[in-house]
Amino acid sequence: YISILLLHVWAVFVAFLREFELAFLLPVALSTFIFSLIFDKFYKSFLFIFSITTLILVVMLYSGEWQTEYTVALAALYSGAIMADIILKRRNEYQQEIQRREDQYITLVENMNDGLIYLDLQLKITYVNDRFCEITGHNREEVTGKHILNVYPSGDAAKTMMRFFSDLSGGKTVRMEGQMLRQDGTLVSVQMAGAP
Repeated sequence: YISILLLHVWAVFVAFLREFELAFLLPVALSTFIFSLIFDKFYKSFLFIFSITTLILVVMLYSGEWQTEYTVALAALYSGAIMADIILKRRNEYQQEIQRREDQYITLVENMNDGLIYLDLQLKITYVNDRFCEITGHNREEVTGKHILNVYPSGDAAKTMMRFFSDLSGGKTVRMEGQMLRQDGTLVSVQMAGAP
C-alpha cells in the first residue's frame, strides 16, 4: 500500500513538472481511482483517493498552475471515492454469495448418502466425501493423490472399471455395477455413476 501511495505521489510530482498538462493529469487521476479498488476497506480507499487528490490540489494552488478546467478532474476523483465504496460493497456481496453457495455445496456433498469421488485427468483421486470413506474403509489421506485403481480389485474387475473410466474420459456419462476393494481387503458391491 505504501509503495502504491509513493508511486502516485511521484506521479503528482511528475504532473507538476509537466505543468499539470491535462493529457498527463487525467491518467494520474484514472490510475488513482483504479488503484483505490485494491483496498479491502472503504476508509482506506477513500483516504488514498483523498490524499492524492488533495496533494494535486495543494500543489496546483501553490505553484499557481490551477485552472478552472481541472475542477472536473478533481471533482471526478473525489466522487470516485464514493464509486470505489459502491464497487467494494458489491465485490464483498459477491464474495459472500460465492462463499455461501460453496458452503451449501460442501454441506450437500458431505451429507449425501452416496460415496463421491473427484478424479483428475490422470485418474488420480483429488477428493472423496465422508460416505465414500465409510463404504470403503479408506480415509481421505490414504486415497487422495492415488490412482483410482488402488481402490478396485485386480483382474476382470479392474478391466471393467478401466472401461468405465475410459468412457468417462471420453466425455460420456456412465453408469455400471462393480466392486471396490475395502481397506481391509474385502470386496464391496457398488453401483457407479460418473460424469465428466
